Amino acid sequence: MFDKIEKIAVKHYLCALESSATEDSLFRTLMNVDMDGSMKPLLVVGVTHPWFYDGFFIAVLNPDISLISKINPGCGSSDFILKEIVSKKCDLMLSSWVYTYKGFKVSRSTTYKSRNPCSARFPFQKLQLEGALNRP
Repeated sequence: MFDKIEKIAVKHYLCALESSATEDSLFRTLMNVDMDGSMKPLLVVGVTHPWFYDGFFIAVLNPDISLISKINPGCGSSDFILKEIVSKKCDLMLSSWVYTYKGFKVSRSTTYKSRNPCSARFPFQKLQLEGALNRP
């Protein structure tokens, strides 16, 4: 599961890096992902440092609604404190550094996995496209 979440988070990191090639970029994304047949929310927050060819992100699967405001992009936390913040409030969390200087490397700094994963903590909402496209 960690590898799947990391791949999704890296894609969002790279999009943020590409969209802001000269300035640091803070990003926060909340999306729904399919995890073993059930849709769960995924929170990805992070920062890119294009001048230094690095940055980091935190990905939280199935976060409690309170974590959305507690985990902020660009706000550093020690690994111990981050684990304490998410403990019993998500299914899993990973924090990683991304290095893009002379190659590409992702280095996990900390991970957390709940012993008791649960169903989605807040309801999954499908996008309502009907009527939004202005088609007859």
